[in-house]
Amino acid sequence: MTGLSQQIDKLIGAIAQGRAGVLAPIEYALQDVPRHHFIPVRALVADAKKETVIDREKDPVAWWDAVYSEESILTQLDDGATPICAGDGSYTSSNSAPAARQCSGCTSPSRPSTRSSPT
Repeated sequence: MTGLSQQIDKLIGAIAQGRAGVLAPIEYALQDVPRHHFIPVRALVADAKKETVIDREKDPVAWWDAVYSEESILTQLDDGATPICAGDGSYTSSNSAPAARQCSGCTSPSRPSTRSSPT
């Protein structure tokens, strides 16, 4: 098992803990479409207490840990007008917390090999 596989498994376990469990389509999505492909080199993790800049080049361990955590990751401020490292501006783009995506997919019977169609 690679480091990435361990990170993904850890995230799946964290999402499943205290919940009904990770639905198979969400587990497949996390494994087949790794979250790190959608997180820029520099991003912002914000929780109720603080905002933390993550930088893959300066601190790759912290960046990877944040990417495969249950936190939402802010990827843009002020429609890109404010550098993310400034940490001061309106949040205009983010990568949702994985658990939020898990809950939004709770009613979807989709599998990785099928497509959902509008009803």
